[in-house]
Amino acid sequence: MRGARPRVRGGPALQQRGGLADAGAGARATVSHLGLEARIGGYEAAERSRDAIERVYGASAALIGSGPDEIAVVENATRAWDMAFYSVPLGPGDRILTAMAEYASNYIAYLQVVVLAYPPASCSR
Repeated sequence: MRGARPRVRGGPALQQRGGLADAGAGARATVSHLGLEARIGGYEAAERSRDAIERVYGASAALIGSGPDEIAVVENATRAWDMAFYSVPLGPGDRILTAMAEYASNYIAYLQVVVLAYPPASCSR
């Protein structure tokens, strides 16, 4: 598997993401689609790729044993985490348990939820 990861050949396997048997497949698909966008424009490229994009939902659902309607594809992990976190109905008395090594964007979301629930004028400290 190490040889299938172009960035890893001959060096440490740090900062490698995902577990694809062919890690280059995602890069090739991305470069191919960007080339298509450059030739015909983003909207037309998206339309031509619609079937392939839609197959992601069924394939992902089959992989984890869920329905395609339970799969969300978003632009990055931070956005996915935000969507999940902000969907939790927190209320008075609830606690957010975190760690010293939290991602800054996650911590900002925690602070935003607390400030919205308890505006600074109503805080005693």
